Amino acid sequence: MTALNEVYWPDAELTDVLVDYDTVRISLDCVDGSPRIILAEGYIALSFLPCWDEQVVSDCSVSDDSPLQQSALASLAQSPAFRFDSGSPARNTRKFQTLTLQFADASRLLVVAHAFRVQEGHV
Repeated sequence: MTALNEVYWPDAELTDVLVDYDTVRISLDCVDGSPRIILAEGYIALSFLPCWDEQVVSDCSVSDDSPLQQSALASLAQSPAFRFDSGSPARNTRKFQTLTLQFADASRLLVVAHAFRVQEGHV
């Protein structure tokens, strides 16, 4: 596995986003020609606004807090189910960060998750 900060993200092209119960998989073709997948494990929120043109990355960052993260946690706090563990060990930590992929057309893909990893290859 590769750390997020070890990859040159600008000019990478988004090829796919897959969402399952515990993981968001974001597939990109990097400028050096290598395919990479960002794995967002134990996600609790996902936002992709707006979506207009081809999706070329201008920046990739991870933060400890974001408005989307605050909104997701506030919504979960109102749910009786949040008092109990989920089927996701990563979610059950109740510790989250926000991944932001900024695109050249000013759109942004945000994922709030417990952990982010990078693997080589396509899904």
